[in-house]
Amino acid sequence: MINRRDRKILPGIFCFRSFSDKSFQQFTQGKMFRVTSEEVYQTEPMNVTLSGGVHKVNLGSNFATGLTDYMFNIMLDYGNPFEVRSRKPFDYFKVRIDLTEGISRKTLDNITGYGFLFGSNSHSYGGLDMLLGDFKVLTTSII
Repeated sequence: MINRRDRKILPGIFCFRSFSDKSFQQFTQGKMFRVTSEEVYQTEPMNVTLSGGVHKVNLGSNFATGLTDYMFNIMLDYGNPFEVRSRKPFDYFKVRIDLTEGISRKTLDNITGYGFLFGSNSHSYGGLDMLLGDFKVLTTSII
C-alpha cells in the first residue's frame, strides 16, 4: 500500500522533477506526513455493469437452428442523484455501450450517455425524491 507521502514524492521522481508547487507546500507545512481519520477528498459512487449474451435466430419452426449474434453491454453510472448537496456539472452521469458480433456487420452498435448540467434535488412529502435540472444527452446509433 502506497501512503500519501509516497504518492506525492514518486510522481516527482518519475517526471524528473523533485516536487510540484502543491507538494512542496505540503512538505514545508508538515501536511505531507499527517494522517487523518476522515476523508480528505470527496468520493463518488461508481457502478460498472458488464453483461453479455447470445441471440439465436430460428429457421422456420426449428428451435435455435439459425445464425448466432453475440451481444456485449457495458454500463457506467457515476455519482449519487439522490444526495442532497449543491450540484456541479457532471456530478452525475451515465454511459452505455452496446457491442455485437455475428449476424450484423457492425461491432459497435450503440452509445448512449447523459450527464447532469445544472439543477437541484427535490424532496416531496410523499417520499418522492427527484433530481431536477438540465441534462446533456448523447445518443449515437452506428449505422
